[in-house]
Amino acid sequence: MFECPPVILLALWFLWIYQAFATAVRHSRFNRRLQKQVRPAFFRFNPKATVILPVKGADDDLQSLVLGLLQQDYPDYQVVFVVESVEDPAYAILKQLEQHDKSMRILIAGSSAPCVSQKVHNQLVAIDYLEPNCKDDEVWVFADSDITAQPYWLARLVGPLSRSSKNGVTTGYRWMVPAPDRKGNISLWSHLASICNSSVACQLRNHRCSYAWGGSMAMLVGTARRGGLRDWFSGAVSDDYQITRMCRDLNLRVYFVPQCLVASSVAMDCSGFYQFGRRQYLITRVYAPFLYIAALMATGLYVAGCLTSMIYLMQCLILGAGWLSCWFPVSAMVMVLSCNQIRSSLRARIVRVSFGTDIHDQLKRTLMMDRWLTPVWMTVHFSVILTALLGRTLCWRNVRYRLNGPQQIQRLPTG
Repeated sequence: MFECPPVILLALWFLWIYQAFATAVRHSRFNRRLQKQVRPAFFRFNPKATVILPVKGADDDLQSLVLGLLQQDYPDYQVVFVVESVEDPAYAILKQLEQHDKSMRILIAGSSAPCVSQKVHNQLVAIDYLEPNCKDDEVWVFADSDITAQPYWLARLVGPLSRSSKNGVTTGYRWMVPAPDRKGNISLWSHLASICNSSVACQLRNHRCSYAWGGSMAMLVGTARRGGLRDWFSGAVSDDYQITRMCRDLNLRVYFVPQCLVASSVAMDCSGFYQFGRRQYLITRVYAPFLYIAALMATGLYVAGCLTSMIYLMQCLILGAGWLSCWFPVSAMVMVLSCNQIRSSLRARIVRVSFGTDIHDQLKRTLMMDRWLTPVWMTVHFSVILTALLGRTLCWRNVRYRLNGPQQIQRLPTG
């Protein structure tokens, strides 16, 4: 007996298939852009640059991060590290390294006001220190303390700013690499964090809706002055979304540089995974609500398509329906699975091209989970986004904030 599924299910499965196909296509385009030759004009554009990097705490990779930043293949630049106080464990490490390299500076920012995050406060202190002596054609670069910068990172990030009439800010993105915890084990949650993060990274492209990422951003000083960057930072918890909003206001583009993907070690348990994910998506919900809704709908569509097709297939088998009734959900699952295989193969190629064989080998288990457990990690990703749907409080670097608006944050008492 043949019975066609309800129209609503057919429409859902069609959208599910289209989503999987479109994702594979975007990964293919990402691969092509990643292997595309950099424009010669970008290589020739190398104005004086200053890397601004807020630091809190002495992470295991802090020394290698500093050395990587101080060994960039770039003719004229300095690195300004900003810490909250001399009591910060990072200060002693930075002070020791400063003795051997005169291109780095260390600033003491002090505690932030209750209406701005410590990270943004540190950046504002650096901006106030640099601004009086900077020319409009110089470059400010913003970075995070958990990235691993390859020698060409700075040059690739600065180059597209030569087209200053179009590109307001350039940005890279992170690729999380699972690392052992204190017991020497790599947890399932570290793998899931890497997969969910890479699914976001591979969606990035250059269009009017692009967003900057705070771990790797660069802009001309003249653009920052014209856009009033300091005013945009006032009362904010997020630097990247505010810079993105500033570029929209100037009618300039956020230019994504795929060659500026940076590896970032991650070691998380279940609690850390959900705390990190909720913080990211809560900030997105407050600063970029349409992007948050898009992420919620995209992951929700995949989960709904997967769940309904399996339930309908099981119902057909239990009720003894004819094979024609089973054809619809089976076809949808096969087509989505095929697109997933293409996507995962392209994602593995992105890792190999961007980071080489060593990082690719470290990510083998992660990439295998990405390939064969897509319904699992998409469901987890959807659940993370859901956790940010309610509430406005978050914890960041052991400090609690309440986000009343993009520039209306409130530091909450701890304990």
